[in-house]
Amino acid sequence: MKRTLAPLALAAALFAQSAIASVSLLLRYAELVDETRVAVVVAPLRSESRWENGRIYTTTTARIDKVITGRVEVGKEVTIRTLGGIVGDTGQAVEGEAVFDRDRPALVFLKSIDGDSRYHVVGRAQGQFAVETKEGIAKVRASRQVGTLLKRSLPTGPLAPEVLDQMRAPAFEKIEGKSIDELRNVFGAEWKRAHEK
Repeated sequence: MKRTLAPLALAAALFAQSAIASVSLLLRYAELVDETRVAVVVAPLRSESRWENGRIYTTTTARIDKVITGRVEVGKEVTIRTLGGIVGDTGQAVEGEAVFDRDRPALVFLKSIDGDSRYHVVGRAQGQFAVETKEGIAKVRASRQVGTLLKRSLPTGPLAPEVLDQMRAPAFEKIEGKSIDELRNVFGAEWKRAHEK
């Protein structure tokens, strides 16, 4: 069943049916760099939700509008798999999961499920950012749907200050408020160093 996920419809379905809560580990910036296969601005086109092993999963097809990193092309369509959605009269929401709305562009940091066409969002909602254009400049805003985040301890031992800074920094703090061009330059350069050795 194909559906466009609208926030009000999802909320109404959730009120009448079940919801799933979850806790996520805080995604650090260094992990975002390491785990990302492609970072792109996408325009969600359509979504399809279905039951799998007692849970609802949604596959969103999105068009790539801008490429920050990775070997993908503008105009190509990708599919992004997330937990939660609506099937019939039943809706499930998963706290901390990425949620796509049609006609609302999003910057997403993606890791591959199988090759170069199906993806998960790195860190779930922590790897999804709204794109807002003001005065001709597109900047990103962290998702408000990250849910409950658990911090983890840092590794012990001698580490260079810049390495510790990267390891300490939550991903959203390093990305929030940046323009697409800034991210292409800064994140793109760091991604290349990590992935093109």
